[in-house]
Amino acid sequence: MTKREQRRFVRDLLMNIQRDIRDAIRTNGIPRSWNGIELREYIAEKADRARATHALVGHGRGTIATSSRSARAYEKTLLERNRP
Repeated sequence: MTKREQRRFVRDLLMNIQRDIRDAIRTNGIPRSWNGIELREYIAEKADRARATHALVGHGRGTIATSSRSARAYEKTLLERNRP
């Protein structure tokens, strides 16, 4: 995937999540009483549901299946970039 394709993918995914949330607000799918705490949780859940359910995703919620080559490369990249 080129850098341009990556940017387009991220833009489209986030725009879809934003559209869904704004629609939920407009149609009263989200209570008026919700503040930043509930909205942050809702956004996180929407993003979690938008995850790919193949290749890197394991059976447990939030787990990475390390049996695939791409999953191991993904884990390695994250570990290297997050070193102090």
